[in-house]
Amino acid sequence: MLSIHIDLRTARELLLAAVSQKGADFVAESYDGVCIYAARDEHGALTPQCIVGQVFANLGLLGLLVSNGAHIVSGTVPEQSSACHVGSYVWENLSDAGVHVTPEAQALFRGTQSKQDRHVPWGEAVEAAVAEYITEAAEKAKEQAERDLGLSDPNGW
Repeated sequence: MLSIHIDLRTARELLLAAVSQKGADFVAESYDGVCIYAARDEHGALTPQCIVGQVFANLGLLGLLVSNGAHIVSGTVPEQSSACHVGSYVWENLSDAGVHVTPEAQALFRGTQSKQDRHVPWGEAVEAAVAEYITEAAEKAKEQAERDLGLSDPNGW
């Protein structure tokens, strides 16, 4: 079993490596308007199609993104609804294989993927997802500080 840990910093580094490979202006193709993690090439090999697919292909784990448990989806285009949703089944498949992705890293992957799915170039998608993550983290920290100070108490001062 694998033993890989992907935290927020590592997720950002992996996303930036994918951007370096394809270029900051790269825009992923969609298939009938749907983004997918991977497609099979003319030889039947899985090839990454989106930024999260590229990240996990670089780690040698692309098959885990397009599988149902231990079974790789067959066909030219993996037949998954919301294939690039980066939903819980993705993290469960990775976890089952010994790849732990922290919730913070998952959020960064989801944010980047969401932007890429709207045809945002990869470099801009990563930058925007990082900025969004920082904004959300700052808001959460502010809310926690207000609770700690009793400022969120409607009966407080």
